Amino acid sequence: MKIRPIFVVGAFLGCLVGPITRVDAGEVQQLSGPARLEASQGALLLSLRSQARFSEKLHIWFLREGGSETEIGDVIEFTRRQAFGGPSMLKSIPRFYAVKPGKYILIGHMVGCDGLPPPGQSCVVAGGKGEQLPTARYSLPAPSFTIEPGKLTDAGEFVLEYPKGATSGQIVRDQAQAQIRWRGLPFRVVGAFSKMPAGPAPTIPAKFLSNIHCDTLHTGFLKPELLPFEC
Repeated sequence: MKIRPIFVVGAFLGCLVGPITRVDAGEVQQLSGPARLEASQGALLLSLRSQARFSEKLHIWFLREGGSETEIGDVIEFTRRQAFGGPSMLKSIPRFYAVKPGKYILIGHMVGCDGLPPPGQSCVVAGGKGEQLPTARYSLPAPSFTIEPGKLTDAGEFVLEYPKGATSGQIVRDQAQAQIRWRGLPFRVVGAFSKMPAGPAPTIPAKFLSNIHCDTLHTGFLKPELLPFEC
């Protein structure tokens, strides 16, 4: 299944969403090694990718259990964008992060616009035909992971994914179909991080499990436009 590349020009993006909740992602610092962890922090292993390519940035947000969306540090954000001349956002790239302890619950995703979207609102391409970009808020039950001091939590991979069987035309016309889904990471941690005690496994409701069972990206002169469900 193939789709045309979905490219939007940042200058013409408009968030038709009213007031935006600004979040502080400063708590999520990428780690080069466990020695850089503060005593009160835990390590998080997480990958974020998209099934289709976008020219704009993909954001996902998690809320610390018991926290507030408007409180600095209670919401953490992860982002991924297409690196022109570099790795495709379709490719799995796990990264390690330093995160303060707590249980973190998936609350939203958005492509293009910045800021956590209010429930029921969308990011669209302004100045064009009003095409909607992938935007969603999540209610409980939702995927979550728990960070404990001095431990490594393998949170797996979060994928912006389309319903299995969706046609390329449906994907282009209706970006609201795209939802965050979860896959386990198919490798063992090596190096200094492998010596850390393991944190709790993530909690993933069944409806969030990924339908993608292929990691093979076809290479050639043109970059692949879509990660297939099956190889």
